[in-house]
Amino acid sequence: MIEALTPRSIVDILGRTFRLYSQHFMAYIAVAVMTVIPLVTVSILFDRSVPAGNLNDSTLVQYNLLFSFYLIASVIIQAVFVGGPTTYMASEQNLGRKVLMGEAFRAVRTKLADLGLAMAGFYALLIALGIFSAFTVLCLIGLVGFAILIYASIAVNAFLVPIIVLEDSGPMAGITRAWALAKARFWPVFWLTVAVSVISFGVSLALDFVLPSFGGSLPTIGAFVGLLIQVVISALTAPIMPIAMTLLYYDTRVRLEGLDRSMQTVQKSEPRPGDVSPSPLNPRLNSQDVRNIVFLLIGVFVVSLLAGAAFESILGPSLSGLSSF
Repeated sequence: MIEALTPRSIVDILGRTFRLYSQHFMAYIAVAVMTVIPLVTVSILFDRSVPAGNLNDSTLVQYNLLFSFYLIASVIIQAVFVGGPTTYMASEQNLGRKVLMGEAFRAVRTKLADLGLAMAGFYALLIALGIFSAFTVLCLIGLVGFAILIYASIAVNAFLVPIIVLEDSGPMAGITRAWALAKARFWPVFWLTVAVSVISFGVSLALDFVLPSFGGSLPTIGAFVGLLIQVVISALTAPIMPIAMTLLYYDTRVRLEGLDRSMQTVQKSEPRPGDVSPSPLNPRLNSQDVRNIVFLLIGVFVVSLLAGAAFESILGPSLSGLSSF
């Protein structure tokens, strides 16, 4: 059995994620920088284009809508041009092969359009479900809609890029398969997503604290230093999630579909996941999904209460002091 095709715990997947990242650090960073630089530049220009002072209601609404569309577009662009090549490189590296940045882009270039369409279609579905849930939030249907929205966003986001890049799936088939595969192992997907998000946030926070000190003596180029800091932070953290989800994708297919055994029967010198036909999985909601959604909502509710209590205990005395004036 290939070592990469053995079941792994979440801790093992996290450890392997950073080992793969460190082994091909410059290649992963180069892929990220190519996309991060224009995205960060546009973000900074967008922030500076907002007029100073209070905005009237109509202008504020327009700004929020425009900013929301920019955020969605930037997520899609990053998923396509960072997530796509990064996923391919992580997959090849996981199988013991070395691939350069140029080779990765050539290998995935025919998949990038499908990946972009799949991401856009998925977010369109989420927005539609969110709007429907918002208008029906006062009844049970709206609450159920929001619950499914959170559940689906976590599940599909995890495996959509690996499935489009590593398998022979079109946009809509990819969304369906990502949903069916990820929800079958929702809690490993959830906890790995949380762990990588916390680690990435911690790295970003540390870099955001340390890096400005290098530009503190250069006030004349403060804008350039700020741009450079944002690029460095984004480029360093961008590859982590795609690598981790690629490894979890392998782990899930090994556990649910016997990918390890199937790849050994492929009559190719270098078999890949796309050479193995995926097992049919049921995309419909079942009783296990309902339990997962209920537990997820209870967890969100408890965390919200704890966060509110912590916020009150930290800022409550200060706010009380201000209100006394």
